[in-house]
Amino acid sequence: MKNVKKILNALVSIMIATSLLMVNICAAGNVSYEGEKEGFVFTPGSSNSKSDLLENFKDVVPGDEIRDSIEIKNNTNSKVRIYMKALGAESGSAELLNQLRLVITKQGQQIFNSTAAASGGLTNWCYLGEFEKGDKEELELVLEVPIELNDNFQDSIGYVRWVFKAEDLSKTPKTGDSRNIAPYMSLLGVSMSAAIVIACRALRRKDEELA
Repeated sequence: MKNVKKILNALVSIMIATSLLMVNICAAGNVSYEGEKEGFVFTPGSSNSKSDLLENFKDVVPGDEIRDSIEIKNNTNSKVRIYMKALGAESGSAELLNQLRLVITKQGQQIFNSTAAASGGLTNWCYLGEFEKGDKEELELVLEVPIELNDNFQDSIGYVRWVFKAEDLSKTPKTGDSRNIAPYMSLLGVSMSAAIVIACRALRRKDEELA
């Protein structure tokens, strides 16, 4: 009976550990638009930056191919258009991030495929869609770390800055207004930046870890 209890306890422990691991792996970054005053809220954040969006892009090693996601959401009562663009690597980060490739897709269509240091297809504002209250959109990300990445990047951290903008469509001029609405629309945009932090740990290659 004691052996049965030990086995059951061990199984429960494994199940709990597995559940925690799955939560950590599957946790998505979140970009929620909260309105003109509050702007955007970025989670989960990290010790590197309060607006860091990606938990899984930490402790990367040569040979990694890491997947993560970002959920975009409108938490206001208004219909809004949301856009994003990349500002590229921050000072001191380009050498590391130029070694890594980042691919971003939205509904199966690539919107970014370049080195993590570049602004690539996100140099200009990329339209993510119109969002009613509670609407969501998910961006899928894949980070590729080359097996050739050398020990010079041990314990290195790279920072990329992304900007998100929302335009409140409920405040546009009424149909039939003859004024040029382009300048008017530009005043309705609320933009805020988030951090993408990629951190390398001690560089043991994946093939060495499996040996």
